[in-house]
Amino acid sequence: MRRRRTILPAAAALALAALAVDGVRAAAPGELSVHNLASQAGQAMNGLRLTLKRHPNNGRVKELLTADQALVDENGVVRVAGAIRLLEFDENGATNSIAAGRDGFFDPRENYAECHGPVAFIRPGIVLTGTNLVWNSKINILRIETNAVLRIQRGGRSAVEALQNDD
Repeated sequence: MRRRRTILPAAAALALAALAVDGVRAAAPGELSVHNLASQAGQAMNGLRLTLKRHPNNGRVKELLTADQALVDENGVVRVAGAIRLLEFDENGATNSIAAGRDGFFDPRENYAECHGPVAFIRPGIVLTGTNLVWNSKINILRIETNAVLRIQRGGRSAVEALQNDD
């Protein structure tokens, strides 16, 4: 039995090597990711699902951006109208957190996003709501600009109730 040899073009081999060095796995064929987003410039999309990061150990999605309606501009920035969500998953596929808002943009080169208007960040035991969200993945910041309200719950009771004496 003869084995076929596959020869990759030099550019493709370098791109795959760069992805391996970063610990990020390539997108599945046909999957929209930050690596192939530039090919969508000028296109309007409904029901956008954009893979931002994958877990290096098993290749599952780590960060996913979803949007009702989106348009990719000539610079590769995704402009969103309607609902926008940023979901973070653990290595087993369970949802760790959700950031949700309306109307904003995502710049994949800077790993930076903004939502304008009412927003929420939800993580088990934590709900942060307010107005205008800024997310910067390079420095791991998610910030609600104004009217921020933080609710923390532990063991079915709020943190304030847990600290009160039951005399």
